[in-house]
Amino acid sequence: MSRSLYAFSVSHLQCPLIAKSTKVQYCAKNNIKFLAQNGGHSWVITFNIGPGDLVINLRLLSQVTFNGDKSQVTYGGGALISDIVTAAYANGVQVPTGNCNCVGTLGAILGGGFGRLMGLYGMGVDNLLSVNLVTADGRLQKVDASNADLWWALRGAGPNFGIVTSATMNSYPVPAATNGAYTGSLVFTNDKIEALVVALNNLVLEPPMAIFLYFANQGQPAVVAIPFYAGGTVDQYKSAFASIYAVGPIVDTSSFVAYNHLNDGSDSFCVKGMRKPSYGAGLNQMDPKAWRAVFNEYVKFLQNPGTQMSAVLMEYYSLQKAQTLPDSSSSYPFRHTVKFNALVIPWYSDPALDPVAEQFASTVRDLWRSTDNVAVNSTYVPELFFYRLFPPDSSLLRSKISSPLTLLAATSISPLATNRSKRYTARTSPGCKKSRRNTILQDNSTSSSLFQKVNRKRGRFGRWAGFHFFD
Repeated sequence: MSRSLYAFSVSHLQCPLIAKSTKVQYCAKNNIKFLAQNGGHSWVITFNIGPGDLVINLRLLSQVTFNGDKSQVTYGGGALISDIVTAAYANGVQVPTGNCNCVGTLGAILGGGFGRLMGLYGMGVDNLLSVNLVTADGRLQKVDASNADLWWALRGAGPNFGIVTSATMNSYPVPAATNGAYTGSLVFTNDKIEALVVALNNLVLEPPMAIFLYFANQGQPAVVAIPFYAGGTVDQYKSAFASIYAVGPIVDTSSFVAYNHLNDGSDSFCVKGMRKPSYGAGLNQMDPKAWRAVFNEYVKFLQNPGTQMSAVLMEYYSLQKAQTLPDSSSSYPFRHTVKFNALVIPWYSDPALDPVAEQFASTVRDLWRSTDNVAVNSTYVPELFFYRLFPPDSSLLRSKISSPLTLLAATSISPLATNRSKRYTARTSPGCKKSRRNTILQDNSTSSSLFQKVNRKRGRFGRWAGFHFFD
């Protein structure tokens, strides 16, 4: 097990930040690999953190404060989404976060920041105002829009550029009576899959709306839709999702849920341990035949003992607010590309099932990508957060990392020996569609770090298609 260092919080002092800066400097100087961790929710298996390496745990940097008129929130790099939501509800505001309580807030936001409220407020990265950052060479730096290149890079590819120790972003006061949403589970028989997918494809989401689709095991494989309507009335909720209701759910648990409990339904995903080789895909459309085939594959996989927690899910958010900004406004590149985010999660304990689970998940992903109506792979994978820091020796980097894009993520946080930028190409996995992705490479060889935009370069990278921080 690797060694762990915790950031101890001292009120009104910079001691935690100085400690983090010193740790980064020490590790870089002594060729020690280190990992910045918050919620410990990461599912990846490629950290390669060993007994002589360090895990810098940020959990104690979890303070949450609001300004006088509650229009801005500042929180530590160790704050979980539950910390933000609890504090926001107590202060009569809403903050655009992710949907899973146990995830690090910045883990979701620095990768783009999807969440149920993004139709009203935009993506998480659109609401960031500033961050405090420990850079690769151990310097403390406040970054905002005045640092144009670094600011662009952090908002969507933030994990590649340092340890964010705190952030300030917009918050939105909401009357107590409407600080919540109508939501609930609509359960359908599986013969409704095609009709439900058609309804989802044709559904236009207004700003207060979002909807999720699950294939889940409820004693037997079930088809569940979870609509969401922020504020409003029950009549507005049912009118907005009339086409979904028209498909004919056999169970409806919808009710008004207070803002501080909206994420409770995701708590089952916070269970740590077990094996979860998850695969994701970004879709511009949902194909009814493909989703029928996905359901059939899911039913077949559940026949393996110990797989009952496995799930397939799709998230559909209102993009009206997010699409008022161009793709070039931040390093998150898929505002106008991805309409639906899909994820398959084989979930089990027996390592002997690994080949079966990998085959199941890759088959599902291939079904999605073969019908996604996007020119190139455009996958956003907020559930697969990881962040890896390496010492600056490039030979060590190359010996430890087989994926070129992983190498890019590592070198971009490590001081480079020469004044140059490099371009790496990437692909999600052999046999899959080629990827376009905005990535950034940091050059710390000069005092004014240089950033070169690698504009959606085609190529090859590993299965874990994302570098997301602080999970």
